Amino acid sequence: MDISVIVVSYNVRDYLSLCLDSLIRSVRLLSGEIIVVDNCSEDGSVEYLKMNYPDVKLMLNSTNVGFGVACNQGLEAAQGKFILFINPDTIIPEDMLVQSIDFLNRREDAGALGVCLIDGTGGILRESKRSIPTLWSSICKFSGLSDRFPQISFFNGYYAPEIEYEEIGEIEVLPGAFMLIRKHILYTLNGFDPRFFMYAEDIDLSYRIKKLGYKIWYNGALKAVHFKGESTKKSLVEYTDTFFSSMKLFIEKYRGELYGNLESTFLLGAVNTILRIKRYWNKVTEKNTSNYKVVEKSPQFGKTLLLSDTEEHLNLLKRQFLFQDLQRVDDSNEKISDIIALRYIIPFLWNEKGYTVILDTNSLSFSQIIKIMKKTGEDPIFWLSDLRKGYILSSVERDSQGQSYRIQESISKSKDHGPC
Repeated sequence: MDISVIVVSYNVRDYLSLCLDSLIRSVRLLSGEIIVVDNCSEDGSVEYLKMNYPDVKLMLNSTNVGFGVACNQGLEAAQGKFILFINPDTIIPEDMLVQSIDFLNRREDAGALGVCLIDGTGGILRESKRSIPTLWSSICKFSGLSDRFPQISFFNGYYAPEIEYEEIGEIEVLPGAFMLIRKHILYTLNGFDPRFFMYAEDIDLSYRIKKLGYKIWYNGALKAVHFKGESTKKSLVEYTDTFFSSMKLFIEKYRGELYGNLESTFLLGAVNTILRIKRYWNKVTEKNTSNYKVVEKSPQFGKTLLLSDTEEHLNLLKRQFLFQDLQRVDDSNEKISDIIALRYIIPFLWNEKGYTVILDTNSLSFSQIIKIMKKTGEDPIFWLSDLRKGYILSSVERDSQGQSYRIQESISKSKDHGPC
C-alpha cells in the first residue's frame, strides 16, 4: 500500500467532512487508506462518520488523549509505505498525494515533506516552514516580535526565513497540519513522544528525524488550505497554557543537547515570564468577550458570488440566508447576470473588491478551490458549501474560531467529484 492518511479529530464534524472529501479524491489515485482517530468528540462526529464514510477506518478514544498519542494509535494500524498526518481542518488538491510521494521517491535521503499552507482567508501561514527554536528565535516568537515584524528576517528565525514560501528547499521542522513521513522512519523513532499533549510534538519529531540523518523538505509549489484553529478550539487561556507547557517540555528535554544549561535556564525563565503575562492578559480579554463563544447567529451576506453549476444550490441558500446580492457563476456562458464567467473569476476578484465567495465543493475540484483562494489574495471572504452534506462553513480570521452552519434543506442531485 502506498499511503496511510491519519486524521486526529476532536469536535470538528463539518471541517472533518470537508477534509475527508478532499482526501478521498486524492487517495483514490494511489493505493491507500484513511484512518480517523477520534478523541472523544461530542458533536456527533462519530455517528456522522459511520453513516457517511463507511470505508474510513475509525478508531475511538473514550477521552481526549492528545494529538501525539492519537497519531501513534493510528500509526499502529497503518499499512502504507508513507504516513500522512493531517489536521481535520485541512483540505488538499486531488493530485497532492501523488506529487508529494513522487517528490520523496526522487530523493533517497528525504525522510519527510511539508507543503505551503494557506488559511481560510487565502493568506500564507508562516508556520508552513520552521526552524528548530534557538534562544533568540524563541524569544521573538514568544514575545510577539515575529508577529510585529513579519517581514524582517532578524526577528523571524523561527519561520525559516532563508527559504521563500513559493520555493523548494530543506527545512528543520514540519508543520503538524501536514506531515508526510516514511513509515519505517516513524517505526524507528516509535512515533511521537507521548509526553507532548499538543504543540511542539511536531518540532520534537522533526528534530529526531534529522538526527537519524534524513532530510526534511519543504515544497512551496504544493498548496493546502488549513483552517487554522478549528481542530483545537479552546479558550485563549487553555491554548496559552498548553502551548507554553509543551515548549517548556521541549526545552527541558534537550537541555545540554540543543540548549546549554545557562541558555536553557534563561529561556525557561523568559517563557515562564511571558506565560504569566499572557495568562493575565488572556483572562482579562476572555472576561470581556464571554470566553470567545461563537454566536450561532445566521450570517448576513453582502455582495456574494456562488461558484456552482446548480441553480438549486442558489435557491436553497436564498431561502435560508439573508443576501444583499447573490449571483451564481459557472462556465456555461461568457457572463451570468453581468458577472464574469468562472474561467475569469480570479482576475475578476483581483479587480472587484468587497465580494463574498461561496465555493461549491461538488461543482469545483479541490484544486480549483485552493487555486482560487490562493490567487485572489485576502480580500474576498470565502465560504465552502456542500448541500448534500448540509453545511456551509468559513474561517475568515486567522486567530479566531470559524463558523459552520447546517443547511436546513438538502440538494437531491449534484455533480460528483468523488464518493461522499
